[in-house]
Amino acid sequence: MNAERGPGPVAWAHRLLIVTALVAAIVYVLWELRQYARDGQDGSLVAAGVGTAAVVAIGMYLRRLRTLRARLTPRG
Repeated sequence: MNAERGPGPVAWAHRLLIVTALVAAIVYVLWELRQYARDGQDGSLVAAGVGTAAVVAIGMYLRRLRTLRARLTPRG
């Protein structure tokens, strides 16, 4: 049997979950900014800032996943 070596479907599922988290974080930031525009409460602006930091961190992690297949495939 000639099975493909490497990360397999787990890498695809992981990437899908990370993209989902990224989209959810972006929606959260937009929601908090809308709340701030509506109410003017500083707490919403702080939450939007924290959410933006999460978006940046998740985006950086997603970029790092581009080389996941090469790192998980055994050599030889």
